[in-house]
Amino acid sequence: MAALEKLKSSENVTNIIVSNDDELIFEKKLLIAILERAIRDFLASSNQLHNSAKEWFYSKDQDFIFSYLNISRTLGFNSDKLIERLNLLRTVARKNRRNSREIYRILSDLLESN
Repeated sequence: MAALEKLKSSENVTNIIVSNDDELIFEKKLLIAILERAIRDFLASSNQLHNSAKEWFYSKDQDFIFSYLNISRTLGFNSDKLIERLNLLRTVARKNRRNSREIYRILSDLLESN
Protein backbone atom coordinates (compact mmCIF):
# COMPACT_ATOMS: atom_id res chain seq x y z
CA MET A 1 0.00 0.00 0.00
CA ALA A 2 2.94 2.35 0.61
CA ALA A 3 3.89 2.12 -3.07
CA LEU A 4 0.35 3.11 -4.05
CA GLU A 5 0.46 6.13 -1.76
CA LYS A 6 3.84 7.10 -3.19
CA LEU A 7 2.44 7.06 -6.71
CA LYS A 8 -0.66 9.00 -5.67
CA SER A 9 1.41 11.74 -4.08
CA SER A 10 3.88 11.93 -6.96
CA GLU A 11 4.17 15.39 -8.48
CA ASN A 12 6.19 14.14 -11.45
CA VAL A 13 3.32 13.10 -13.66
CA THR A 14 0.79 15.72 -12.73
CA ASN A 15 -1.63 15.11 -15.60
CA ILE A 16 -2.60 11.61 -14.44
CA ILE A 17 -5.84 11.72 -12.49
CA VAL A 18 -6.29 8.76 -10.19
CA SER A 19 -9.73 8.00 -8.84
CA ASN A 20 -9.12 4.58 -7.30
CA ASP A 21 -6.48 1.95 -6.60
CA ASP A 22 -7.42 -0.18 -9.63
CA GLU A 23 -6.69 2.68 -12.00
CA LEU A 24 -3.44 3.37 -10.18
CA ILE A 25 -2.33 -0.25 -10.55
CA PHE A 26 -3.18 -0.16 -14.26
CA GLU A 27 -1.20 3.05 -14.74
CA LYS A 28 1.78 1.68 -12.84
CA LYS A 29 1.73 -1.48 -14.98
CA LEU A 30 1.64 0.68 -18.11
CA LEU A 31 4.70 2.66 -16.95
CA ILE A 32 6.53 -0.56 -16.08
CA ALA A 33 5.71 -2.01 -19.51
CA ILE A 34 7.07 1.10 -21.25
CA LEU A 35 10.25 0.93 -19.17
CA GLU A 36 10.64 -2.79 -19.79
CA ARG A 37 10.28 -2.35 -23.57
CA ALA A 38 12.89 0.40 -23.53
CA ILE A 39 15.26 -1.79 -21.52
CA ARG A 40 14.81 -4.68 -23.96
CA ASP A 41 15.49 -2.34 -26.87
CA PHE A 42 18.52 -0.86 -25.11
CA LEU A 43 19.97 -4.33 -24.60
CA ALA A 44 19.08 -5.50 -28.12
CA SER A 45 21.76 -6.46 -30.57
CA SER A 46 20.07 -4.29 -33.20
CA ASN A 47 21.81 -0.92 -33.33
CA GLN A 48 18.60 0.77 -34.47
CA LEU A 49 16.64 -0.47 -31.42
CA HIS A 50 19.54 0.26 -29.08
CA ASN A 51 20.06 3.79 -30.39
CA SER A 52 16.37 4.61 -30.23
CA ALA A 53 16.15 3.41 -26.62
CA LYS A 54 19.39 5.17 -25.73
CA GLU A 55 17.99 8.44 -27.06
CA TRP A 56 14.87 7.97 -24.88
CA PHE A 57 16.91 7.13 -21.76
CA TYR A 58 19.23 10.12 -22.16
CA SER A 59 16.53 12.65 -23.05
CA LYS A 60 16.08 15.44 -20.52
CA ASP A 61 12.48 16.01 -21.67
CA GLN A 62 10.12 16.29 -18.72
CA ASP A 63 7.15 17.69 -20.64
CA PHE A 64 6.28 14.35 -22.26
CA ILE A 65 4.27 12.29 -19.77
CA PHE A 66 5.99 9.06 -20.86
CA SER A 67 9.53 10.41 -20.81
CA TYR A 68 12.15 8.30 -19.05
CA LEU A 69 12.65 10.92 -16.35
CA ASN A 70 8.93 11.09 -15.54
CA ILE A 71 8.51 7.31 -15.55
CA SER A 72 11.57 6.64 -13.40
CA ARG A 73 10.57 9.28 -10.87
CA THR A 74 6.98 8.07 -10.70
CA LEU A 75 8.11 4.47 -10.20
CA GLY A 76 10.75 5.50 -7.66
CA PHE A 77 13.87 4.62 -9.63
CA ASN A 78 17.08 6.61 -9.55
CA SER A 79 17.25 7.45 -13.26
CA ASP A 80 21.02 7.97 -13.39
CA LYS A 81 21.75 4.79 -11.47
CA LEU A 82 19.50 2.71 -13.72
CA ILE A 83 21.19 4.04 -16.87
CA GLU A 84 24.60 3.35 -15.36
CA ARG A 85 23.59 -0.23 -14.58
CA LEU A 86 22.06 -0.76 -18.01
CA ASN A 87 25.28 0.40 -19.67
CA LEU A 88 27.31 -1.95 -17.50
CA LEU A 89 24.93 -4.82 -18.16
CA ARG A 90 25.05 -4.25 -21.91
CA THR A 91 28.84 -4.14 -21.89
CA VAL A 92 29.14 -7.33 -19.84
CA ALA A 93 26.47 -9.12 -21.89
CA ARG A 94 28.12 -8.25 -25.20
CA LYS A 95 31.58 -9.11 -23.93
CA ASN A 96 30.53 -12.46 -22.53
CA ARG A 97 27.86 -13.18 -25.18
CA ARG A 98 25.32 -14.08 -22.55
CA ASN A 99 21.89 -15.20 -23.65
CA SER A 100 18.86 -12.99 -23.15
CA ARG A 101 17.37 -15.09 -20.34
CA GLU A 102 20.51 -14.63 -18.26
CA ILE A 103 20.66 -10.93 -19.08
CA TYR A 104 17.09 -10.37 -17.87
CA ARG A 105 17.75 -12.36 -14.70
CA ILE A 106 20.71 -10.11 -13.94
CA LEU A 107 18.65 -7.04 -14.81
CA SER A 108 15.86 -8.17 -12.50
CA ASP A 109 18.36 -8.51 -9.66
CA LEU A 110 19.70 -5.02 -10.40
CA LEU A 111 16.24 -3.44 -10.41
CA GLU A 112 15.31 -5.09 -7.13
CA SER A 113 18.41 -3.65 -5.47
CA ASN A 114 17.66 -0.12 -6.76
